Amino acid sequence: MVELICGPAYATDRDMTLIFEMYAYANHNAAVATTTRSWLARSRESLALHFTPGVARALDALIEGWPMHRRFDAAPLNRQLVAGVVHAVVNAASVLPDEQL
Repeated sequence: MVELICGPAYATDRDMTLIFEMYAYANHNAAVATTTRSWLARSRESLALHFTPGVARALDALIEGWPMHRRFDAAPLNRQLVAGVVHAVVNAASVLPDEQL
């Protein structure tokens, strides 16, 4: 999870630009919004193979959001911070509400 969030494998700079544009366009086009929702759902479903639905949703938000911040931050992500947050989310599984995917 940490490597996916902090490393280069998640998306190239061009991919991140396209993701930002897709999100923006989804606000104005119902078909793109449907595709975007489907893409996000597939991500959560793949994480739910290994984690509870609530943890899968929280981890998906980290996987989506942190690379966006990384794109605009001047400093690289702190891997220890990312690892600590991922572990905290996973360890909180018993107290997180069950989410429908």
